[in-house]
Amino acid sequence: MHRRRPAQNEAAARAAGQLTEHLSKLKPEDLPPVHVVAYKGATKFVKAYPVTSVLYILGLGLMCFASGLMPSEEAADEYSRLLQEADYETSILETAELKVAKQNGRYQNTRGFMGFSCDTACNREYQTLQRYQQEHKEAKAAQFKALSQAKGKVGVFSMFAVQEARDLFWGSMGQGKAFAKRASMWDLLFMGLGSIGRDEGMVAFAFRLALNVLMNFTMGLIGATVAFIWFLWDVIRAYQPDPVTAVLAFSLFTIAAISMVATYLMTLYGAVGASAYMIVRQCALSIDNGQGGAERRGPAGHIGHDEDESSQERAGDAAGNSDSAREEHASWAASGLRRGQRVRVRGLASRPEFNGTLGLIRGQEEDRWLVQLDGGDKVLKLKEANLDAHVD
Repeated sequence: MHRRRPAQNEAAARAAGQLTEHLSKLKPEDLPPVHVVAYKGATKFVKAYPVTSVLYILGLGLMCFASGLMPSEEAADEYSRLLQEADYETSILETAELKVAKQNGRYQNTRGFMGFSCDTACNREYQTLQRYQQEHKEAKAAQFKALSQAKGKVGVFSMFAVQEARDLFWGSMGQGKAFAKRASMWDLLFMGLGSIGRDEGMVAFAFRLALNVLMNFTMGLIGATVAFIWFLWDVIRAYQPDPVTAVLAFSLFTIAAISMVATYLMTLYGAVGASAYMIVRQCALSIDNGQGGAERRGPAGHIGHDEDESSQERAGDAAGNSDSAREEHASWAASGLRRGQRVRVRGLASRPEFNGTLGLIRGQEEDRWLVQLDGGDKVLKLKEANLDAHVD
């Protein structure tokens, strides 16, 4: 374990260095704000898939605003009367379900060892169970017929049908989300146990957990959508529509359900993706502007902060001695800049408040110039393109 730890630390350090190098090469215009990225992505998708976009907007509008048609007063009264008459078939169905459940328990108790054998008593109980199941099937068909007669009075696009479809959808969604929550809890438990003894940081652990949560919700909601579509046809069939109306209602209800599920998943993925994007963007902009250099780079960031009067005098002497300054760094001669030279900050897109500020060059780190701003100890690490050496 102790032998692997230094190698892992070196690998992590190299990865961090490569990430910093990649971020330092990014320009502010390469990382626009997240709302700009979202707008451009949505615009590109709409142009590439216009039909899908129209169907998505249609489905979302139906889910949010469609409540169904109000039936006439006569149809509503007839619907209520027939629905009350169907209560008798419903009670018979409930009795049949109870008989099947009890008989199934008696049948299971008479089966042999581990259910691999069945004697005469077992066969007798099994035949009784089959008879009860047939009665249950007939009672269910009678209830469906009675309810269908009532529902046929109002139509498949009525407020009653739309509300029934909504209840079915949100019930399926609730089961899908419950599955995702249970799976995520188990993932958290096993990931926590699996991380014991591993050199894994909190960021990596949180990233893996977020991916698992996203996958669990994706599977749960997609499964809920499939279940909703599977049972939707029975709901539509109960309202006795003609074939064309049935297909139209099934299509509209399905589009609305898929649009809502897509919105839910896009919100989840968008929240995680936007958070990661903003973190990367902030890191890149901080590197580009030298923000917080004193905090990130240790002693190097304190150039000009803890200097005494003698070091400031030496820096002033270096301002008049360009030959010695060029000897310290070979690239200074080509750039025309030197230690101790006064410059003006310009062209900062992400930190425009520093544009026009005067400062003094204190040194150089790689391709960045260390500029101490006038009137304080603030030190920025800036590219040559962001410095104006022509200061009056």
